[in-house]
Amino acid sequence: MPPRRPWSLFALMLAGVATGVAGELLYAPYGAKAPEIVRLEFAGTAARMLDVAGTARADYVAAVRADFALIAGYGTALVVAGLAGAALARRRWTRALAAAIAVTGLAAGVCDAVENLAILAVLDPADPAADGAAARARWFATAKFALLLYAAPAALAVLAVMVWRVARRPRVSP
Repeated sequence: MPPRRPWSLFALMLAGVATGVAGELLYAPYGAKAPEIVRLEFAGTAARMLDVAGTARADYVAAVRADFALIAGYGTALVVAGLAGAALARRRWTRALAAAIAVTGLAAGVCDAVENLAILAVLDPADPAADGAAARARWFATAKFALLLYAAPAALAVLAVMVWRVARRPRVSP
């Protein structure tokens, strides 16, 4: 569990956010070349997935591989937010909600990684008969987004509480 000092928690949270930003920066150049990536995740069949990728299949494969950096980034940021929120919490139920951020963030990252592996099973090399992998990609994409619907806003709330507590803390002169 992180220390209960607000500045330490704030620094830990900033490190988590920096990891998330670094993951996004690593992913962005590849993601820009694969604009229909969400449509690809929810295609449901290998034929539709290959149709979405079209002639840019190599770009989609590169984007999916680069997405692992983004997963590491947002997964780390969410786990850190959950741990920091649990350390800041003053009541048992708020500690449980904050700990749930860490758990759902980690679960979302795992779902995203499994989804990526399923997409790669269809696209690299192209396999129009890999409908099972395409269906897995859709299922895990749905689970990932459902988990992120809780974890992302809750992590932002933890960050806001940290900033508020640090800002209102009385200054002590040396």
